[in-house]
Amino acid sequence: MELFNFKPQYQPVASNNSARPGVLSSLRQYPLGNYIVLLAIAAVSAGIGALIGRSSLGCGSCVQYSNPEIPLGTIKEIFTYNRTFGEDPRLDNGTLAAWDSLVPIGQGTVRFPAGSKKIYTLSAVHQLHCLSYYGALQSHRRGNEQQNNHIGPHMRHCFDYLRQGLMCAADSTLEPVDTRLGGVTGWGNERVCRDYTALKDWAEQRRASNSKGFSD
Repeated sequence: MELFNFKPQYQPVASNNSARPGVLSSLRQYPLGNYIVLLAIAAVSAGIGALIGRSSLGCGSCVQYSNPEIPLGTIKEIFTYNRTFGEDPRLDNGTLAAWDSLVPIGQGTVRFPAGSKKIYTLSAVHQLHCLSYYGALQSHRRGNEQQNNHIGPHMRHCFDYLRQGLMCAADSTLEPVDTRLGGVTGWGNERVCRDYTALKDWAEQRRASNSKGFSD
C-alpha cells in the first residue's frame, strides 16, 4: 500500500558546506520555508497542550468523543535546532532519510482493532507527511509549471490540515522572548511531550502494510 506516493526526482548537485545561521532572530526577515520549519517544530510537540489541558480539567469538563484513546506515556524534551530536516534535499542527501526515519513501518496506517479489516492513519504521521511533502515540493517544483498546477490542491489541503491540527492541540508552552534577537526561537525550553517512539511502536504492531518512509 502506497499511502504517501509523491516521488520527486532529484538531480544531485555539489554540496555547499558554508556556515548558515542556527537561530531565527525575527520571523519577518525569513522566507516561507523557515515558517514551515517552525511549523514542523510545533507539529512534533502538538500533543503537549492537549495533554496538559486534559490533566488539569475535572471530569465534568472532559469532552467525550468516539476515537479511541491510544495509551502513551510522556517524556521530557528540550527542543534543539536540527537543520537537517529543513535542508534542500538536492544539497543534503540526509534530508529525505531524516524525514523517513520518523515514519513507522506501514506509514502510520493501521488496522484497528488489531486484525480488523478497518484501516486508519495516525494523524501525527499525516501531519509529518504534509511537512515533508512541502520540503520535497519546494526543491522539485521549480521550473515545472505542469507539476505546480497538479500539486496545488494537495498543498492547500496540507496547510489547512496542519492549521487545524495545531489549533486542536493548542500547545500552551510559554516560550521566552529573546530581546537580543527581537523574537523567539523556541529552542532550549523544557516540555512534556507524548512519547512519539511509543506511538511508532504501537502503529507498527498494527500496521496494514510494510511500506517504509513517505516515498515507498
